[in-house]
Amino acid sequence: ATHKMDNPSYGAVQHESIPLTHLGNNSAKIRLIAGPFKDSIGPILSLAEIQIIDFEISKGGSVKHQIPYGMNTCMVYVYEGSGLVNGSKVDAMHLALLDAHDDSVRELEISADCKINGN
Repeated sequence: ATHKMDNPSYGAVQHESIPLTHLGNNSAKIRLIAGPFKDSIGPILSLAEIQIIDFEISKGGSVKHQIPYGMNTCMVYVYEGSGLVNGSKVDAMHLALLDAHDDSVRELEISADCKINGN
């Protein structure tokens, strides 16, 4: 609400300009789009505290991600295939909405049970 009346700010970031980073487990890659992750900050800047990460998870792979404190709503959208988000199945073109006010939800676990993004 603090910035409700601010002038709009727009920008464009090309997909190719966001590097693809392999996570240590080799079954997942990420593109950090906005906000902080480890020692990096995504190229899209926002007045709100947000974190947008595009995870690409290979079939049978999984990722654990700690939702930063201060960010209490987590949305996971599945582009292709299906997977599990904290143990609940989510199919392609569906969204999982999590309330991270609860510390038990703050650690997010995503696993792919079918082929995603050609991996």
